[in-house]
Amino acid sequence: MNTRMTPPMKTGFALMRLALCLTGPVAIWLSWRWTGSAGGLAPFDGFLTAARGLAGFGATAFVIACVIALMRISGDGLAARLARAAHASAWLVLYLLIIGPTAYLIAPVSAIVATHGHDLLRPSTGDALSASARPMALIGQALALMASALPLLAAPLGWISSDIALYAWISLLWLAAAFTLHRFLPRSMQGQG
Repeated sequence: MNTRMTPPMKTGFALMRLALCLTGPVAIWLSWRWTGSAGGLAPFDGFLTAARGLAGFGATAFVIACVIALMRISGDGLAARLARAAHASAWLVLYLLIIGPTAYLIAPVSAIVATHGHDLLRPSTGDALSASARPMALIGQALALMASALPLLAAPLGWISSDIALYAWISLLWLAAAFTLHRFLPRSMQGQG
């Protein structure tokens, strides 16, 4: 499918993925503010239905962005790199805003976001935002996306009060940070990654 996509089409899919990756977390944040925060926005008629709709849109946006990523049709242009950075970082920052700057969360999220920022400012072939990412960077991105997806599954699967799900999520975050930061090690320590 890659060979049949024209550059404008690849750019279009990249921009659509970027838009989904930015508007999805905003929608979920608004939903949380309306329903789970005493200092949230003022209620209005049907606000609960609207809040659930926003949360549903956010989760759907994440899934559609994942499908676009799996199709590998967005190339390696600036829009595609921005979309890859936003796909993990935007959702992880969302959770940081909702849960708060707790020690177990702020360190791995900051590491992932900072690495994505570095890769945007100083792009290189094979980095975490490249379409041809090296194995270790690719594993880091996959783990970051898994960590982004797990909280979206918590409510429908009844995992909100599950300690096991919480520990699994924290472990995913730290593993994602470790694999993402792996490329900053000296080359002699990186092995084949």
